[in-house]
Amino acid sequence: MNAHEAASINDMALHGWNPIAGSADADLLPDLDTLTARSRDLGRNNGLMAGGMQTMRDNIVGSVLRLSATPDYRLLGWTREQGREWGNVVEAKFRSWAETTECDAARTQNLLGLTLQALGGAMLNGDALGLPLWLPRPGTRWNTRLMMVEADRLATPVGLEHRDDIRKGIEFDRWGAPVAYHILKRHPGDMFAFGFYGLTREAQLMEWDRIPAFTAWGHRRRPLR
Repeated sequence: MNAHEAASINDMALHGWNPIAGSADADLLPDLDTLTARSRDLGRNNGLMAGGMQTMRDNIVGSVLRLSATPDYRLLGWTREQGREWGNVVEAKFRSWAETTECDAARTQNLLGLTLQALGGAMLNGDALGLPLWLPRPGTRWNTRLMMVEADRLATPVGLEHRDDIRKGIEFDRWGAPVAYHILKRHPGDMFAFGFYGLTREAQLMEWDRIPAFTAWGHRRRPLR
């Protein structure tokens, strides 16, 4: 089929097919909530989709996460033995963090569990968000913890919808680089499950945190995709 035939407005097979050539955001974002809800419903209730997701989890992540620390010892001016010793120490320290629930801000999953959760969220929602936090706790060796955030909580605050530099809760600079993420303090769907219909509760559900895309020391925060 040549270009003229593909753009025909008289061909009966194409007569009712007249999509608008919108931007990616314009095509997707208005329908994103419906698409996400349907995707989750299939993940819960459709055996074929649930099986496909499990296969992808098994093939992409598997059952073990193992750090292989192999520094460029030549660039660092080390000997091979120094590089190997450094790697052994770092791998042991990583295991003491990643294989316990202390890596999880909610103290529920180890790093493997968080990774599988993030992958599942990305498959169902299109995004998976995780925030690195510094949370000292008595009796623990490490203070860095990850907090997983439901993608629904990444949303444009009420009253800022007119701003062209905020799309689905992500604030951009003029070059398209992320500046901040606007995250609801509570999941917007809570009101449907727990009867939060009072004015005070609704106000609480509509409170946002603005999370800068970069920490004060230059480390980048971003959604996991």
